[in-house]
Amino acid sequence: MKLILENWKKFINEVEIVDTDEDIYDQYQETEEQEEDEGSRLERQQFGYNKETITSLANDLINMTKQNTSWKWKEVVNQIQTKYDITLQMPDSGAFRTAYDIGNNLILKIAKDGWESYKMNGEDKTLGTDASIDGIFPRVYFWSEPIKQNQYSWIVMEKVTPLKTVEEVLKFFDSNLIKKENIKDLASQKAYIDLLAVCLNSTQQTGIISLSSKQHENFILYLLNADKPKDEPKETSIDYKKLAMDFKYMSPTFQKLVKLKKQYPDVEAIELIKPYNCGVGYDGRFVVLDSSIF
Repeated sequence: MKLILENWKKFINEVEIVDTDEDIYDQYQETEEQEEDEGSRLERQQFGYNKETITSLANDLINMTKQNTSWKWKEVVNQIQTKYDITLQMPDSGAFRTAYDIGNNLILKIAKDGWESYKMNGEDKTLGTDASIDGIFPRVYFWSEPIKQNQYSWIVMEKVTPLKTVEEVLKFFDSNLIKKENIKDLASQKAYIDLLAVCLNSTQQTGIISLSSKQHENFILYLLNADKPKDEPKETSIDYKKLAMDFKYMSPTFQKLVKLKKQYPDVEAIELIKPYNCGVGYDGRFVVLDSSIF
């Protein structure tokens, strides 16, 4: 399984560098249908699935969901597991979609009836197939025929583990100017998250830039001065541009988010790094989970 995922990662990286050479890029201009056929071939090699098998599985799960009665649930699930030689996890059902864990670090998301559900799948598909944003969203590998433009009844995407605490999020954002060991409580952790958001915004805007509260400003000043020698002058103000450059140098994840902000300037930076709005992909990378913030 590890080798399969490494091969897939190599494929993604190969696709992403195509646009560094305009002549090569022109050779790869294809219609959506051609791209989907090629994607199906590659994913069959990587995951053991092809578009036909996934489509059949999705249709069976859709029918099971629509026709389900509690006394038949286990029987129908067993039939599907036997048919496709998979182990289904209990579905996670929200207001708009039902998500099935179909193994191999893949999630099948089925839209409930309604354009909003289909649109959500479309948004995930758009972001999850955009190589220009460096895999910062869960990758999407398969999708249904469109119901309307960019509206899909189901998609198959990468399984992601949500980051549930501020402490877990901060592991992806190192700094030379602020030592992690000095961030000892939740209040300073929240101040650091606030600082990250402000620094992300500072890469896109000019004018007055500041933290959300005086308390956070005091925490950051404390962190900046915590390890300074006694004979060295203390910081009395926060240089957000300098900190942003430091984060870009120290954190590949921060670099990716800066690139994302350039492409989607209206998105709130703090929403990208909130616990539960982000997670960890199968390969350990930081992933933004919530496409609704765009």
